Amino acid sequence: MFVYNKIIMSSSIYDKNRMNYDFQNNESVKLIPTDLQRIPFDNQRYEAQTTMTLTFSTGQYFLDPDKSYIDLGVSVTGDNSGPLAVNWGKGSVANLFGGVRIYHKSGTQITHNVNLDLWTKAKQYIEKDTFWFQTQGEIQGYLADPYGAGQVWWNETSPNPVQKNFKIKLCDLHPFFAGVRGKIFPPEIIEGLRIELDLNPLGRAFFSQVGGAPVLGYSVSRCNLQAGLCDVQDQASDIVNDIANRGGLKWEFNDVFMTTVQIGANQNDFTVSVDKAVSLAQNMITFTRELGDGNIGFDSHVYNQPSGGIKWNYRIGNILYPYKRQVDNKLDTYTILMDNFNWQCGNNLIYSEWDLYNHCYTTLLRTEDRLLNSGDYLNANKRVELEFQKGDSNPILVHSCLEHRKLLSVNGVNSKVDI
Repeated sequence: MFVYNKIIMSSSIYDKNRMNYDFQNNESVKLIPTDLQRIPFDNQRYEAQTTMTLTFSTGQYFLDPDKSYIDLGVSVTGDNSGPLAVNWGKGSVANLFGGVRIYHKSGTQITHNVNLDLWTKAKQYIEKDTFWFQTQGEIQGYLADPYGAGQVWWNETSPNPVQKNFKIKLCDLHPFFAGVRGKIFPPEIIEGLRIELDLNPLGRAFFSQVGGAPVLGYSVSRCNLQAGLCDVQDQASDIVNDIANRGGLKWEFNDVFMTTVQIGANQNDFTVSVDKAVSLAQNMITFTRELGDGNIGFDSHVYNQPSGGIKWNYRIGNILYPYKRQVDNKLDTYTILMDNFNWQCGNNLIYSEWDLYNHCYTTLLRTEDRLLNSGDYLNANKRVELEFQKGDSNPILVHSCLEHRKLLSVNGVNSKVDI
């Protein structure tokens, strides 16, 4: 039998028990609700395989990346021989952005990514739930069944370009904008920031269903950043600016380093090395694709299992992960992925979707998965290698994605990035 001594409880205890009836003063240092400002890209029309550029002109305001969007119109041109049947395949408008570069106003390159569209699709299917795909995901361009009759974005017969509008949240465009702890951007970081988005070729970005009219090309126009800006009290702004000048502001974010190799049809045993020295490695995601990016009738954003009996494992240093042995059971591959991301994202990727369209091989590199600031270190003597065995199949591309922590430090003038 437990005996409870009478104690004097703090107000926080009463708060937790919903029994605190004190009046709570306004705790916000923001002067107004979040306001949207439309900032245009440097040009208002871009063709395939060109680079979209934007400089953030946010002035003295803070920016909320969760309430900011890239808003753009995408036009597809057919040959007028019949109705189009074009969509993003299993991807979204993020298919457009193969290369992404971000620069601080001081000139420091914060990140440089290639093939980011492939990682974005893989990670969103792991992280996002059904409600997200039916709401935010739909205006980003995802379809429930891109291969079903009528499941297209462009279905008109027209000699002229047909434009549809899409929006992607800034925090979903690149993990830099999401940060780590849900913070808003201070002016010292976001004002004058520059992004460069390399547009993918037609066949990589789009998918055309069987029977659709030939597609001649695409363009992006009416492209803007809808910046969610916050104005704060002078004292709060002065404190942040003082911290920047004295010790520098720290912005934590995850970045992605990708390695891509082509594997021949009869190359059944292979190893893919990820040569990247980092202090806090977060996770590894690997997926395979068939070759076909130049064909718009091929969905470039489907990742499936190669044929044959598959065996795989990651080798980190001299230790095998995730089971200290090779994984040869497909159900194990699926549960490993779920276990790696369940604590943070929930079990969102249903088995059939994973098996058919988003087949990923994963391992978690956090030393404690529920601590954001934890992760294994990697260097030349301790690299990540994927060891893979497969049966004979078509030639494939293997993409290994290392997600790792980076730190941007900014003072009033200069900036630097640590990994």
